[in-house]
Amino acid sequence: MSTPTSLSLAALRAGKAAAERGDRSTTCPHDPTSDDVAERVQAKMWRRGYAEGNPVQLSE
Repeated sequence: MSTPTSLSLAALRAGKAAAERGDRSTTCPHDPTSDDVAERVQAKMWRRGYAEGNPVQLSE
């Protein structure tokens, strides 16, 4: 069973890996406007990971 923390950390790692592969920031698989708070947190963590792996800064 996944915990909210493990899902957040997985999203962070996935975002960083996506940036390092050169994927576009729009490939985030999580919906930042979802009604589900866990989905929104994963979207935020994915974007944070992407920012860590990408030397070009994203605007919020």
